Amino acid sequence: MPEVARHLDKKPYTIRELAKSGAIPGVKLGSEWRFKLSDIDAHLRRPLDPWVQSAKSRGRRRAR
Repeated sequence: MPEVARHLDKKPYTIRELAKSGAIPGVKLGSEWRFKLSDIDAHLRRPLDPWVQSAKSRGRRRAR
């Protein structure tokens, strides 16, 4: 994980939280997270779909 943190210029805690939320691709094996830098780069380069709802907003209720 330190390599990914340096690559993305983030702290390891942030990388772990991004992986938990699905914002970056990663696999948890036991208590360790595993990442492939090429997968992360490809994921971050993909065009954003304006119709996709964020994980953060999926948990919210609509105002009535």
